[in-house]
Amino acid sequence: MKVKELIEELQKHDLEKIVVVPGYEGGYDEISGVGEIRLKYNAHTEWYYGMKTISLTDEAYERLKSWKSPECDSFSKVVLEVIPKRGTAADMGKAFQSLKPLTEEEAKRIEDDMGWANSWDNVSDTWSSLATGEKHAS
Repeated sequence: MKVKELIEELQKHDLEKIVVVPGYEGGYDEISGVGEIRLKYNAHTEWYYGMKTISLTDEAYERLKSWKSPECDSFSKVVLEVIPKRGTAADMGKAFQSLKPLTEEEAKRIEDDMGWANSWDNVSDTWSSLATGEKHAS
């Protein structure tokens, strides 16, 4: 947008209203100042200069952050290193090899869950349990 276009648009509005710009986490911020800067259009055209804004829950952010290491300085690098390209078994295999080893606690949890899932004591017949009102794991 050019200055002329901005002025034309602003003249359509109540002169006492506050002007805001998009802010953090979907909020809005007041304009803190106006100035002139020199810009170079399309200064960086390499693919890795493209940036996207994504929203994550706190839990998802903490999980992503836990994959960062001192050698990995960006979330983009974490995503590219940890998440394989969709649909290729080779990339999935490489990603699997790069996973951190499980902690003793994580391994025990998986072992316990698999044991529970494979126990005949936890098998239920959906049809008969529905008739008797029993809860089942489906």
